This record gives sequence, C-alpha cells and structure tokens, in this order.
Amino acid sequence: NTLNKNRGLLWITIFALVLIACGGGSADDDAGSAGVSRTADLPSGTFTLSDTIGQKLANGEELNFILSIQGTAIAIFGDAMDSGWKRGMAEADARYDGSIAGRVVGPPNTDIPAQVAEIDALLDAGEIDCLAFEAHEGGPYIDVINKAMDQGIPVFGVNADSSDSKRISFHALDEFSAGKLAGKITGEWAIANGKDWKTAALMTGSVEGGWAQGRMTGFVEGLNAALPGLEWANTSTENIESQGWDPATSYAMVEAWVLGHPDVDIIFHTDQGVTNVAKAISDNGLSGTMYTSGFNIDPATADYIRSGDIIVTMVQGFSNQAARGAQACSDFLFDGNYDVGHVIMDPVAVTGDNVDSVDWTDPKNL
Repeated sequence: NTLNKNRGLLWITIFALVLIACGGGSADDDAGSAGVSRTADLPSGTFTLSDTIGQKLANGEELNFILSIQGTAIAIFGDAMDSGWKRGMAEADARYDGSIAGRVVGPPNTDIPAQVAEIDALLDAGEIDCLAFEAHEGGPYIDVINKAMDQGIPVFGVNADSSDSKRISFHALDEFSAGKLAGKITGEWAIANGKDWKTAALMTGSVEGGWAQGRMTGFVEGLNAALPGLEWANTSTENIESQGWDPATSYAMVEAWVLGHPDVDIIFHTDQGVTNVAKAISDNGLSGTMYTSGFNIDPATADYIRSGDIIVTMVQGFSNQAARGAQACSDFLFDGNYDVGHVIMDPVAVTGDNVDSVDWTDPKNL
C-alpha cells in the first residue's frame, strides 16, 4: 500500500510538472486572459477602465477614439480641430501595436442636442473607447459624459469644458487670463500710439458660453488697468447678444451695431467675429478712428492686423487642443498616465509685430 501511494504521488508530481512546463493550470489561464487595468483617482471618485476596453488593449484589438465638437463646419474652428486630431491620432497609432479608428464628429454648426445625442448613440453602439469633447455650454453635456465615465470609458475635455461632469481632465486656455492679456496689449498699444479713447464695447458669438464670459471679463479688467477712465457701451451680460458663427449673419449684426455706435473707439470680440468687426470698420470708412481686438485667426484676420484695424488677436491653438485630446487618450490607455482638472494651454498674441512669422493658411497653426 505504501508503495502504491508513493507511485501515485510520483505520477501526480510528474503531471503537475508537465502542466507547469506547458503553461497549463487555471491560474495561468486567468493571467493570460486578463485585460489591461487602468484607474484614475478623481474628485468625483475612482474611475476604472472597463473590462472590455482593457481586453482590447491586451489583445491589440482596434480601438475607437472620438472627438466630438460643436460644429465641424464652423469657419477656422472645424478645419483646425480636424487637423490637430489627425496629428494626435498619428502619434497614437505609432504607440499602439493594434489599429485605432479616430473620428471627429459633431453637427455642422452649433446644435447642442444633436451633438449630445450623437455621443449618446455612439456609446450605446459600443463605438467609443476614449472620448474627447468640446462643450459649447457646460451643463447640457454632464449626463452623457458621466454616462461614458460610469461605463468605464475615459473622457477628456478640450477647448470648452463641462466642468461639473466626471471628465478626467480639460485642456485649454485660462480664458480670463487670455482675455486680460488681450486687454493689456490693447491698452498698451493705445498709449504708445497716443490714442485718447473714451468708449469701449464687447461683442461675442456666444453670450452663454463660459469661455466667452471669461474672455470678456478678462479683457475689461486688462483694458481698464491700462486706461482707467474708459467707459463701456455694454457689458458681458447687458446690452449684448450672441451673433453666432454664420459669416453673413454675424457680419450683418456687427455692421449694424458699428453704424449705430460710431463714437465707440475699441470693440473686443471674443472669437473669429473679430474679423467681421474689422471688415465693418474698413467697409464704412472708420479705419483709424475705430479699432478692434479679439480671438482666433485666419488669412483674412491676418490681413486686418497688417492694415491696423485689428490691434491684437489671441490664437488659442484649436489644432493643438484637438491633438492634446488624442494624446490624453493615448497617455491614459497605453501608459496609465493622466492629468486631473484644468490643464492650461497658453495662447499666442498676434500683433502687427509678429503676424508675418507664421503661415496662417495652414490649419495646424490656427
């Protein structure tokens, strides 16, 4: 009996050694099938990557990166965001053994319900493994962003935030500081050029946008610091309306306002509408008596800087912001690295002194 027991133990030992040598055994099977694990410690709690995405990473399966923006056909913005996203996706592809399907989605022009519905539909279809978003307003995006995060899909904001959502991080300007710098530069230019300005005004494509409010309040503070006796024809919340981003509609609204307020010396516009302000000034023979400053740039904007109608425009780097969204997805999924909160990206102040230093026809520079 003892001999038989010893023989049995011998065969059991041999069988176990064979299993180990061949990689067998339930523990090894579990380890081999385990997906990549990722977590992030956030103010909203601990985010844990979904098992499905973790398994895709482990197996080198195709991933879906999505950038959702408020308007794919918005002048300057749409092309620049698309250019930057493609650049960021090329970098992501180089870091991953599998393939990545990267798309820019969104309505042609601002339509918040349509943008949110599209993100929601992509989530339900399982077609998002990482989401970068640009929110026209913060509130309407909270539920769909939180839905993605609760499903274990990492989410990052670019350009315009939904700060009360569970998103991991947000990459863009400090809007107030950028607006304040524009005001400072404008005021210093007025002093250097002997301008005795009395009245200033504000314009915007989106009164309701938090980014627009930040830029306007910042500009007022910056310009008032340089020219403390200035009066304002309106404020960021009073006697001001959204002009939107349709070029013809925006220009008509701008020109009507300019003609109705010929005594205003300087107009600040929060976005690419600054080009329409400069055009209205030039078209109506007001060059040299009325000026403008604002945000964003394209070849036409650059021409108005050269002519002197635009004093300064703040180039926020749409392309770089979009690329940062793809980079944030890559850093988290491939390396487990992430930032939390607002990651500030600095603007470039373009004036007559440096306007010719960059090719403004190339979307990657916008």
